[in-house]
Amino acid sequence: MAMVKEAEPGTEKQEEKPALVLVAEDGVEVRISEPAARMSQMLSHMMEDGCADGRIPTANIHSDILEMVVEYCEKHGPFYDPEASERDRYPFPPFPVELTPTVSSIKPVTYVDPDPHGLKDWDSDFISLDNSTLFEIILAANYLNIEDLLDLGTSAVADKMRGKKSEEIREIFEIENDYTPEQEAEVRKENAWAFEN
Repeated sequence: MAMVKEAEPGTEKQEEKPALVLVAEDGVEVRISEPAARMSQMLSHMMEDGCADGRIPTANIHSDILEMVVEYCEKHGPFYDPEASERDRYPFPPFPVELTPTVSSIKPVTYVDPDPHGLKDWDSDFISLDNSTLFEIILAANYLNIEDLLDLGTSAVADKMRGKKSEEIREIFEIENDYTPEQEAEVRKENAWAFEN
């Protein structure tokens, strides 16, 4: 009689069925797991309402961009906590704020690892994109309502602009100057305080 060794609980390989199938504008189907899909408020609401059983069209998102968005969500999805994400986004309490500290409001200072899952370096590599792709990622994150990815993308744009003059920003983002030299001189004169070093 042969002995059959049973697998340790949790070690057996289970085939995970994707929770959703997203259809890009070019017809390519991209699969996304449920934890990853929960990062999208749009997809999360669809799952809660029972509307996410079939294929979900994603208007105006090309498959290359959709695959990148899903890659981001799959990487972050297992660690996603909507409440923590909201707290990080809006760290200050809503007004009115109690200005007089009380014994119960004073909390001990504790060290919190700002990157407990080691995603900051991955995010930095992920978002190092050419401008065209970066803007497509931002538009897709906005459409799917993935706030963490939207924040990452818009922060990357802000980083590209930081410390640059308007001419440099126009060059970086290929923006045509619609001011005449006279109009530009007038704006600089009216806002001279902004150009002081």
